[in-house]
Amino acid sequence: MKIRSITALLAGLFLFAAAHTAQAAVIWDWDFINPVQTVSPTQTVTMAARITNDAASTGNLVYPATTTFAGINPGSAYGVYDFFFGTNGADFWPQLTSMNLAPGESLDFIFGTLVPVGGLVAPGTYQLTGGSLFLGDILGGRSGKTFQVTVVGGVPVPEPATWALLLVGLLMVPFLVRKHHR
Repeated sequence: MKIRSITALLAGLFLFAAAHTAQAAVIWDWDFINPVQTVSPTQTVTMAARITNDAASTGNLVYPATTTFAGINPGSAYGVYDFFFGTNGADFWPQLTSMNLAPGESLDFIFGTLVPVGGLVAPGTYQLTGGSLFLGDILGGRSGKTFQVTVVGGVPVPEPATWALLLVGLLMVPFLVRKHHR
């Protein structure tokens, strides 16, 4: 009888310890908030993103400060835009450093910015592909996100008043040349 009691007690302690040391299952994902944008040729583009702890998670999504990694393939934007992760400084994503999302919660952050090379981008559509965010060994990573920028417009067309002023100036040139020769 004592052996059964001791065995039952040990089994109960083992199950209790196993239940308290098990990792909570965190189901998370991220994506760009506005993955398709239309901009002017001189506009700097902000790539806003949202990270979400799924409502079915059984634990909080906490920022693992030493193991965050992100990547993106410049795709057709290579040489057209300079890409900068997050914000300037040593910590790319200050919004994520205090992240502690309960199941069902989300957090918006700046994934990166696109700055036109030389200050001007030719009209067209540019894609950055393979966006990924990695949150350590336990939480893993999520990849395959795409961001698309369509640049519209170009060199500004002068207004009619500007054309009229140019025409008046050109018509006055012969009169000024003749007056100068007298």
